[in-house]
Amino acid sequence: MPGMNCEGSICQAGGGVFNMSKKWFLALDGDDIGRRLEFYMVSEDTAGLESFSNAFGEVVESLKFVVSESPSVDVILQGGDSFLLSAPLEDLTRIISGVKGVVAETSFTFSGGYGPSMKEAYLALKIAKSSGKNRFNRFEGLGWDK
Repeated sequence: MPGMNCEGSICQAGGGVFNMSKKWFLALDGDDIGRRLEFYMVSEDTAGLESFSNAFGEVVESLKFVVSESPSVDVILQGGDSFLLSAPLEDLTRIISGVKGVVAETSFTFSGGYGPSMKEAYLALKIAKSSGKNRFNRFEGLGWDK
């Protein structure tokens, strides 16, 4: 990972020490997906909703493929535009790169947060979404690394 000083599976960055082989959590959520769905429904735009649904479904399928490429990943939750994964930190960084690659070719964005617990991953996700969306944050105890 950029900015990390590693020896074996133990890395240091931002004042923290991380075991890259220990399982971490990644919370992913689509940005403004619900708002876009609501627009089509309130507008009674069936054709637009169907087109949006098909396009977003393709993105979700591509994200599932990115996740499935790492055998060490446990999918804890996948529903709608949300994912909760658990994997070694080094695998999560590859998944984040894959997610960014998938959505770069679309009109959709995702935000994510990751940390050593589900709670910390969720908090990192909330910071990512409240600080502009389309970003991934790592929770580091008292500090944040974007």
